[in-house]
Amino acid sequence: VSQSRYVAANVSSGPTGVAVTSNAPLCEGATLQIQAGTLSGVTYNWVGPAGFTSQQQNPILQPALASASGVYTLTLNNGCQSAPITIPIQITAAPAASVATSTSPACVGDLLSLKAFPVPGATGYYWIGPNGFSSTLQTTYLPNIALSQAGWYSVYAIAEYQPPYRDWE
Repeated sequence: VSQSRYVAANVSSGPTGVAVTSNAPLCEGATLQIQAGTLSGVTYNWVGPAGFTSQQQNPILQPALASASGVYTLTLNNGCQSAPITIPIQITAAPAASVATSTSPACVGDLLSLKAFPVPGATGYYWIGPNGFSSTLQTTYLPNIALSQAGWYSVYAIAEYQPPYRDWE
């Protein structure tokens, strides 16, 4: 005499079909926003560079540092774990602070010179000053200076994101 017993085996797969995006590339100091599509009944688990972890669906890093560049990995769990979903993030380091000089003090009618010393990684410079003054030159000149041009002048070193070189051959 033999007896049979039947047991049901329920098999589930991990969540699938979630898109992941970000606002990268961006410059150091900006706010990094990573977004994952919405699925009900799942938990979100992010890991990334520099010990980053988050259980938020859409994590935010403020301020984002260059050390946060790298691959971020999301796994979803609904009782079963999804395959990892990855997204590369590039955060460009801010250039070092610039040192600026001028030929101040100057007399009315003189030539005033403003100079920003080179900053590693800078791709440009932007000066602003009194009465709407602006210039994109590293060294700029104000000929025939007037009393109305007295005041503070500021220079900003500009760094533009350059994607890393990739050789796909």
